[in-house]
Amino acid sequence: MNVNEDLNVTGAVNVVGPVDVEGSLTTHAATVAGLLDVGGLTIHGKAHLEDSLLVQGPPEDNAIRGTSGSKHAAGVCGVGDKAAGVEGFSSTGLGGQFRSQYGTGAQIESGKSQLRLIPNSVPFKDTDDGGRHPVLPIDGEPGEIRVFMDEDETCQMWLCVTSLGRTGPLVAPATWAQIQLGPASWGGNF
Repeated sequence: MNVNEDLNVTGAVNVVGPVDVEGSLTTHAATVAGLLDVGGLTIHGKAHLEDSLLVQGPPEDNAIRGTSGSKHAAGVCGVGDKAAGVEGFSSTGLGGQFRSQYGTGAQIESGKSQLRLIPNSVPFKDTDDGGRHPVLPIDGEPGEIRVFMDEDETCQMWLCVTSLGRTGPLVAPATWAQIQLGPASWGGNF
């Protein structure tokens, strides 16, 4: 089924084969067993998807927006058995963004580690005091945390404290401060 304009459905939408809607689709419920490809999708109710949902939103708005008035149910929930439940990707922007007006910005819970920062592999240089630190980026935004790994696979964590800026005709690179950690310890019962 191909629709070249907006499609408003009063009842439910049941899709067995592929549906391509150039405009937007508004419905009260949706059951999809095939590929549903729409410009904008509004579902007032429950949607059951057995295959793929591809939504391309307008340039200045969200492609998919989930809302919840409940204190106990999320606006959007992704569940993955072996793969990630939710994945965000951007070539030049943020891969993910979480905001809260009055609450905590993000909460992470896990039976393993709560957070893993994949280290950047960059060249390291010797310092005057006999230590080593990474060649730090000239760009950065205050609050950015970066983890760098040297050729010995030892990691260091750094916090950006000032961004790239200008002082008259001169360009001043971002400044970074190393996050000092305690001594490393073996895992297990050592």
